[in-house]
Amino acid sequence: MFRRSKNNSYDTSQTKQRFSIKKFKFGAASVLIGLSFLGGVTQGNLNIFEESIVAASTIPGSAATLNTSITKNIQNGNAYIDLYDVKNGLIDPQNLIVLNPSSYSANYYIKQGAKYYSNPSEITTTGSATITFNILDETGNPHKKADGQIDIVSVNLTIYDSTALRNRIDEVINNANDPKWSDGSRDEVLTGLEKIKKDIDNNPKTQIDIDNKINEVNEIEKLLVVSLPDKIKYSPEAKHRTVEQHAELDAKDSIANTDELPSNSTYNWKNGHKPDTSTSGEKDGIVEVHYPDGTVDDVNVKVTVTSKKTDNTAPTLTVTPEQQTVKVDEDITFTVTAEDENEVELGLDDLKAKYENDIIGARVKIKYLTKEPNKKVMEVTIMKATLADKGAITFTAKDKAGNQAEPKTVTINVLPPDKIKYSPEAKHRTVEQHAELDAKDSIANTDELPSNSTYNWKNGHKPDTSTSGEKDGIVEVHYPDGTVDDVNVKVTVTSKKTDNTAPTLTVTPEQQTVKVDEDITFTVTAEDENEVELGLDDLKAKYENDIIGARVKIKYLTKEPNKKVMEVTIMKATLADKGAITFTAKDKAGNQAEPKTVTINVLPPDKIKYSPEAKHRTVEQHAELDAKDSIANTDELPSNSTYNWKNGHKPDTSTPGEKNAVVVVTYPDKSTDEVPVKVTVVDPRTDAEKNDPAGKDQTVKVGEQPDPTKSLEAVPAGSTVAYKEPVDTKTPGEKNAIVVVTYPDKSTDEVPVKVTVVDPRTDAEKNDPAGKDQTVKVGEQPDPTKSLEAVPAGSTVAYKEPVDTKTPGEKNAIVVVTYPDKSTDEVPVKVTVVDPRTDAEKNDPAGKDQTVKVGEQPDPTKSLEAVPAGSTVAYKEPVDTKTPGEKNAVVVVTYPDKSTDEVPVKVTVVDPRTDAEKNDPAGKDQTVKVGEQPDPTKSLEAVPAGSTVAYKEPVDTKTPGEKNAVVVVTYPDKSTDEVPVKVTVVDPRTDAEKNDPAGGETTVPQGTPISDEEITGLVKIPEGSNGVPKVVGDRPNTDVPGDYKVTVEVTYPDGTKDTVAVTVHVTPKPVPDKDKYDPTGKSQQVNGKGNKLPATGESATPFFNVAALTIISSVGLLSVSKKKED
Repeated sequence: MFRRSKNNSYDTSQTKQRFSIKKFKFGAASVLIGLSFLGGVTQGNLNIFEESIVAASTIPGSAATLNTSITKNIQNGNAYIDLYDVKNGLIDPQNLIVLNPSSYSANYYIKQGAKYYSNPSEITTTGSATITFNILDETGNPHKKADGQIDIVSVNLTIYDSTALRNRIDEVINNANDPKWSDGSRDEVLTGLEKIKKDIDNNPKTQIDIDNKINEVNEIEKLLVVSLPDKIKYSPEAKHRTVEQHAELDAKDSIANTDELPSNSTYNWKNGHKPDTSTSGEKDGIVEVHYPDGTVDDVNVKVTVTSKKTDNTAPTLTVTPEQQTVKVDEDITFTVTAEDENEVELGLDDLKAKYENDIIGARVKIKYLTKEPNKKVMEVTIMKATLADKGAITFTAKDKAGNQAEPKTVTINVLPPDKIKYSPEAKHRTVEQHAELDAKDSIANTDELPSNSTYNWKNGHKPDTSTSGEKDGIVEVHYPDGTVDDVNVKVTVTSKKTDNTAPTLTVTPEQQTVKVDEDITFTVTAEDENEVELGLDDLKAKYENDIIGARVKIKYLTKEPNKKVMEVTIMKATLADKGAITFTAKDKAGNQAEPKTVTINVLPPDKIKYSPEAKHRTVEQHAELDAKDSIANTDELPSNSTYNWKNGHKPDTSTPGEKNAVVVVTYPDKSTDEVPVKVTVVDPRTDAEKNDPAGKDQTVKVGEQPDPTKSLEAVPAGSTVAYKEPVDTKTPGEKNAIVVVTYPDKSTDEVPVKVTVVDPRTDAEKNDPAGKDQTVKVGEQPDPTKSLEAVPAGSTVAYKEPVDTKTPGEKNAIVVVTYPDKSTDEVPVKVTVVDPRTDAEKNDPAGKDQTVKVGEQPDPTKSLEAVPAGSTVAYKEPVDTKTPGEKNAVVVVTYPDKSTDEVPVKVTVVDPRTDAEKNDPAGKDQTVKVGEQPDPTKSLEAVPAGSTVAYKEPVDTKTPGEKNAVVVVTYPDKSTDEVPVKVTVVDPRTDAEKNDPAGGETTVPQGTPISDEEITGLVKIPEGSNGVPKVVGDRPNTDVPGDYKVTVEVTYPDGTKDTVAVTVHVTPKPVPDKDKYDPTGKSQQVNGKGNKLPATGESATPFFNVAALTIISSVGLLSVSKKKED
């Protein structure tokens, strides 16, 4: 919610000159600011404010409203900031509000507890806070609303950190990608994790929400189950191939997804099931896939054999991008595309040779975006790059005719780890005797090293400062990636001197405006009488990666111990560079210079202003293409823009079809837009000119009409075929015919063909053999001759499929009779298989685990998977269920033939109570600061693993005191406990921060002395504060008339102090009327009540004017809690 100020009005309409002291508090610091108002500047009230919360989304008259479009950061009138987003530069608090008009601006500060922050990157703790915006108009002055109030708004802010949750998600993802897990459980886990990531990426959270999500991730990880055998794990897919007559067939080529199967699988044709390519037509085959674990899959495939044609055109092969540069542990992703008019195959030999183990281990992911016979688009991801990945990977492609594409290569550059990238330099320091040494101060170029590096003295190598002289030491530099450098340093120890002067710090220029891609250059100078050090924390926080990547250049123009002049150049500015960078400086004595800031404004490029639109064009084959013609709205773009095909990849119009390309639009400011476009290329020839159908021999019986479609190899879809003249099939023999093909465009072709007419009578049509029943034992093979009554001499007989004699019963079978003329008959027969074994010999019953409650008797039927009908079951010995645990037992199965089996089983005896009934969690007292949210986990001694905890109602921490609360414990079985606890809320402020003493004033005649007790007696000290006043400033000289300010220091019991001013008015001794008045008519001043003011000779110029107040409020300093006047 917004927070708004109360109106404290200061009447200026009846006052010639009034003066007041205001105390502003910033954390532990107090600042006295004098405010003076001139009569006649404004008539009426000047408004100053106290902060308070109002239950509304907007303030009437305010230029600011909540930016509800960023749902992750604004919901229900509250603001949320994720410290993970802050660390990664993903959140700008300015975006939390929308200003109307947009030309207005705002500055802000964040208050968390007693601390104030000007940038969210300074925040390190989670919990509640407020963010206060000071709204400024076009001139940079505070915006005043219609009611006269200065426009200052505050929003309740919840700060949380999702870093630990995201790290945990990454850990589980890495675990889930282990190939030992089943695909189904892996997909379930990855889907669940993606849902949580999407939730935290798009919705606001509290830290309790984050902790609960971590528990949820832990539960999701438990869903992973071990994988099954290769035959069950993998699903080979048949690939319908088209080959030329007499082509050699490799079984592997008929499997579509070999890249998804283990690389050391083997492929062969099942015995007798290799397709015959000696004649044209559609042929069946069976491929055996042999997996590394010894299991085998049979895959039914089809191969279409066509008459031979010549194909001399090589496939098209591309790799995008062709070059990549990544850091160690970053992912590498690129796309490989192979395309041909006919079937095309990608060659991955080089990739597999380099990453064989990684492909098996799932570090290298291969995903087909397109997998058509004539087009393959494959996305390759190499996860967590190492220096070993640096180099080139070459891909090949060939079509079914053996034409090879020109090989394409992706070149990968992996940046080395920090220890190799950086070179820390020793700094020879001079310190005073007994000085404490910070290892970081002995490294000269920490600004060139990663900001989150750490520095410490190597064990036993810290220089000794107890005596003067030159001392040696060794500093260990620990980089963010875990590597370490040792640096030998020297420290000169001198006798101690005192230095209280802060260094001088300047930034030139302090403001810059540039265009995108222009360079930004400014100079930072720090100077001191002694050794001085520049602070670059803000620069590093914003440009850590760019400093590493050399986009931000830091050059020291002067690098003396007592003077540093540094030139900073930010090359090729982006919109992200817009904002402020703050620099600091301190000398070796720890004196801090006033921070200085450079403000950068970056003008947006043309590519952000304009939106080129693609135009889908249709052109004839071999047409010349102009990139500009593929942009629909060139009239809306700058007239001097240029249009080119990306990387010269103009759509190929040599072949018909829909072609993809990218047009690069280059604007006058050299910024570019890339527009994906489509061009449809059409062939102007007739269908008859494009095609050359081949005839195919056909055989029919006497009197049977041939099918013209079977007299041709293939014709385009949508074509019709017919014989030019009817074919005579009355007599047998070879008949010539012509098939007329009519194409979709009505053009025609005539194809000469042959039709053979044959006499249909076969031996099979002449005979009708009869079947005969046969009986055999289990495992014994029947004789097919004994399954028939009789067949003609010269015939052979065999079962069509082997008869299954592994199990008893009546089996149906078919005997195939092959006659001398090779015609066949199929005769259904019956074979009875009998089993001579006992029921116990035939069966192998499986045990099944059973769970019962304590004291409950198990059912023996539930301890077995299944037994034959008519069998009885019983436990050999009674099962002991008096105590929980896993119990071994034996079930005796008695079969219908009275034979028996004994089956070992397990019975688990469980305690049926809920987790809540089993546990009794103890509460624990917790102490938090006012406004700080307590952690429910710290209000309990301990809870079982997997439990979640939360307060039943939010704890009120707005006021100090002991608060009663209830923690709800939710156990893994979803049962709950409620535990009463106590939370003590304390106020951490000092006495000086809590109290606000006021100075007084008195009037004494000239020459009358005034004591310290009289002065301190004028100080108003808050009741109960026990503050003790003491005069610490100069006493007034009452011999001289005038107004004197006396500084009084108030000391509180906790040792903190406040300072107030007491005014002593010394009035002059009476003088004769002749000296008091001027008979020539002298102007005089009167106050609003008509009383004459004494002519003291003092200037009526105010100590501060209204402009000063405006400046103070515009930078967020005006936060007065009480009105005080002197």
